[in-house]
Amino acid sequence: MDPDGFVRRSKQNLALNPPEVRTAISPSEKSVIEVFAESPEDPRNAIPIGKDVSTEVPVGRVSRSALRKMLKSVGYDMTELDWRHGDLSQCEDYAEGHRATFLARRIAIA
Repeated sequence: MDPDGFVRRSKQNLALNPPEVRTAISPSEKSVIEVFAESPEDPRNAIPIGKDVSTEVPVGRVSRSALRKMLKSVGYDMTELDWRHGDLSQCEDYAEGHRATFLARRIAIA
């Protein structure tokens, strides 16, 4: 039961505005998630666990292949946005290929 039409509106919104995934990318050709530690002191990094912001926290960097498999398992395909044609002088991670943006689109079920 969906008296307010939330599910219907959510599905329509996802169809019109596909989810965007912005993430750090592993250069691996294999389906991997690399796990490492980083400092949460830089606001662009992971948020701290607990109150001690000086402690490093575990984070992951997914390969394109692994991200594709994860999205496919929940009914999505992905398209990578190509940022190489813009001014990336303020986005070194994107310019160097360490980060990427993907649009996830629902796979049509026949």
